[in-house]
Amino acid sequence: MHESVRSFVARQTRNLGAQRVLEVGAVDINGGVRDLFPDADYFGIDLAEGPGVDRVLSAHHLDQHLERGCYDLVLCLEMLEHDEAPWLTVPQLATMVRPGGHVIISARGNGFPEHNRPDRWRFMRDGMRSLVESAGLTIHRLDTDPQVPGWLVLAQRPEAA
Repeated sequence: MHESVRSFVARQTRNLGAQRVLEVGAVDINGGVRDLFPDADYFGIDLAEGPGVDRVLSAHHLDQHLERGCYDLVLCLEMLEHDEAPWLTVPQLATMVRPGGHVIISARGNGFPEHNRPDRWRFMRDGMRSLVESAGLTIHRLDTDPQVPGWLVLAQRPEAA
């Protein structure tokens, strides 16, 4: 994981008080963020077993296997560029977070080299905004990653009406 992503997560979650955290794409390839939440009920899913993975699940079908709307924070870090269909995954993230809860996404943008195949996508600012907002999330931050080409997003599921 890029240090810029880890720093963004640490800064954005400092005052959220997240007690239940879901990480989608949780396999720890080169560092993670689980240790930033020592007192939280932290649950990591990925397509395959590995360090940081508590359960093997597809991000496209979370609502069929996990309780909806019960996580204070949902993380999706450095995996959307590898996802077969990110337009299916992001709405699932919104389904998992409670009303008023937050979602943090990081993804690579144009100019980032191919890596960790399968490597399928690069995102532009407007594409990332569309992906997140079409899932019903409100964007609070959409920052350029200062370390490598990509995006750092903090979004929130609106409170129930």
